[in-house]
Amino acid sequence: MSSEDTPDPHSTGQPAPGALSPDRNWYWDGSQWLPAVSPDGRHRWDGARWWPLSQPASPGRWVRRGLSAVAGLVLLVAAGALTLLVLLAQPIQPVRVTGTMVRFVSDCHVPYDSGVQCAYIDSDPYCYRLHGGDFTPALPDLSGRIGQPIAFVVDKANYETSRTVGDPYCNFEVDRVVLTQSGTEHSYSTPAAAGPEYVGHPRGDFLNLLWPVLVLGGALLAWNVTMEVRLRRRRA
Repeated sequence: MSSEDTPDPHSTGQPAPGALSPDRNWYWDGSQWLPAVSPDGRHRWDGARWWPLSQPASPGRWVRRGLSAVAGLVLLVAAGALTLLVLLAQPIQPVRVTGTMVRFVSDCHVPYDSGVQCAYIDSDPYCYRLHGGDFTPALPDLSGRIGQPIAFVVDKANYETSRTVGDPYCNFEVDRVVLTQSGTEHSYSTPAAAGPEYVGHPRGDFLNLLWPVLVLGGALLAWNVTMEVRLRRRRA
């Protein structure tokens, strides 16, 4: 604002204190004309009180919003994928295969997996894959049961698909083992055999991952809402 635009304090009809100039860029404090915008540029005088002016968003706020949007998108995709897996989990269609165990490997090499045991029976040429720690009650050591009867329960879809494809890394994931001792059958089951499962994983595995994702998503949303409320309060 140039000095030529400043109202003349010596003009006749002195204004009342607080009055604005015709262009509303100055106000009269009772002795002189002063800018109607505060020195920090955050407030403007309207003739009666100071009103806050909208401030441009700080770069930090936009960075936070951008990172929050990316994190929220990742969590949303993860939640959607896990929800889909939960819905796809279905009870297995059990297929029981009985025979005499002819070979047992306690540490079978399977890519992208560990702690795998492999068993072979005389009734077919395929391999049966077991994770010993997944069974309830605890599965006894099978290495000493060579030549003894045993039964494996697998999912029908897995059994038919792996048998057709000829999976070279142990064909069938075993969901239940049935051992016969003194004419009595003893059953050892995985969680997948006891409830809905998908690709060998019980529904509970997916739920255990889904809940933390939902909690993180809620926490991210609550944090952003809190930050926005605080920002609005500071502006007011």
